[in-house]
Amino acid sequence: MSDKNCLVLDANIIIRAILGKKVRSLIEQYVADVNFYTPEVCYEDALKYIPPLMSQKDLSVKNALEALKSLLDFITIVDEYPWPVSSSLFGHRPHP
Repeated sequence: MSDKNCLVLDANIIIRAILGKKVRSLIEQYVADVNFYTPEVCYEDALKYIPPLMSQKDLSVKNALEALKSLLDFITIVDEYPWPVSSSLFGHRPHP
């Protein structure tokens, strides 16, 4: 890993990068300064939910999946976190 900041993106953020313009433009804007990661399960969730969302909006599923694939130019899929994650990030407090 480099000295750049790291940011983990969940499935919702990945989907927003496909459905909207702002999230993708922010990722592209900061890719030089930030390493973007997503757990494999989040990427798989995006793959699962994008097609029905696009169909619901009467938009091209094919184009959306191509956009998702191109997003991988900026995001690294990890099968597990390469760093320790504090339980306090998830609202858990240590027991006294």
